[in-house]
Amino acid sequence: MARYVDHIVSLGIKLVAVDFDKTLVDVHTEGKWTESADKLAKHVRTTLKDIMESALRKGALKIAIVTQSSQTDLIRKVLKKSLKEDASKIIIRGQDKSWEKIDGVPRGGKQQHIASVMKELEDRHKMKLESREVLLIDDDSYNTGVAMCFGVKAVTFETDASLEMIFQLENEETASG
Repeated sequence: MARYVDHIVSLGIKLVAVDFDKTLVDVHTEGKWTESADKLAKHVRTTLKDIMESALRKGALKIAIVTQSSQTDLIRKVLKKSLKEDASKIIIRGQDKSWEKIDGVPRGGKQQHIASVMKELEDRHKMKLESREVLLIDDDSYNTGVAMCFGVKAVTFETDASLEMIFQLENEETASG
């Protein structure tokens, strides 16, 4: 998975924002998961988990989970159970009212989530990012389409093979597969 991370870094990307439902996990919880974090952790996709672990291990990329789910505590538990690396380094933005909307940022797609993560990185880590330094991986083509309209690189995730589209990003603003 290091080859994915190395290529992402070579594109000048500094933040990878990953959707949760139907992207990081292979089920859609609809924000209503009632079973254990252990059971949900079994649904984490190995390829994305390996990419996230490689990125965290190398320290070359920041990782965020951007989701419409309000179950961010559950997501944090799933990350801790699934990752060998320190999951506390992953910023989570969901519909849990734990963060403020950013004025002037469109409400469509995951733009508010991404903008909030970028603001936190700037405020806490003095890391000012531009949209072109962000990669969104999401199963919803609407979300990736909105992101691309605002200069974010994006991959529409359908299967693990979709991630190969990351290698086309150097020549295109988007990829889907």
